[in-house]
Amino acid sequence: MAEWVDAAGQEERPPPPPELALYLKIKDWGDPWGAGWMKWPAGLLGRLRLARNVYNAWSAYTSAEDRVAWQGKAQNRAANEIVGIVKGYRYEGDEEPLTRVERWEQWQVTGNG
Repeated sequence: MAEWVDAAGQEERPPPPPELALYLKIKDWGDPWGAGWMKWPAGLLGRLRLARNVYNAWSAYTSAEDRVAWQGKAQNRAANEIVGIVKGYRYEGDEEPLTRVERWEQWQVTGNG
């Protein structure tokens, strides 16, 4: 979802995730089933709310002129938690390799380096 928001304005923008696409349609056009959310498929409301929360938080974060100040504001606390989770998932494979000292300490504790 973050990749989709970040790709705004690009020619080759990937399609949004299905839950986000449905949320945006419902936001613009209303209930597609016409019977209220109690008649929606089971679990859909929760997935749409999650997509909405991530979309709104990441959009607000990326559009902020001063991201550090945005993160420090009390009214952005919940959105900042979501941004932190997204960053954690997004960058978890980008961990820096261990230094020699860290590898040595790990070897002493576990026996494998």
